[in-house]
Amino acid sequence: ESVVPAAPSSGGRLTDQSLSSVVKGLLRDTRELYGEVGLLQHFADQNATAVRKICKKHDKAVGCNTRAVYERTAADLAFWCVPGQGGQVALHVNAIRAELEGAYVALVTAHGSRIGAAGDGGDASLT
Repeated sequence: ESVVPAAPSSGGRLTDQSLSSVVKGLLRDTRELYGEVGLLQHFADQNATAVRKICKKHDKAVGCNTRAVYERTAADLAFWCVPGQGGQVALHVNAIRAELEGAYVALVTAHGSRIGAAGDGGDASLT
């Protein structure tokens, strides 16, 4: 089943121009979502770093070691991401990015000649 709506003015059939417009919009939206997923990854990295630093300062001030316990407990939570070590967020982000890349390549492959590479004068990449 197609996700592309039929153009009512053409008797339910999409014209090349309306299909081109829809595909360009999908490509633009896919690039935007891809960037937002990258921001999610960055936020998770920053979140983990901030909590680690707070725990380190707390442990130094109080003279105990709560940081290691907290990190072991939080390591499997969805919001937690240890930079360079992956974590749940990284797994989700990588899966979402792979799906977006596949969808983007499929659109460019199927409609690239009709819309001109990336559809908006840019290159055909997500980044």
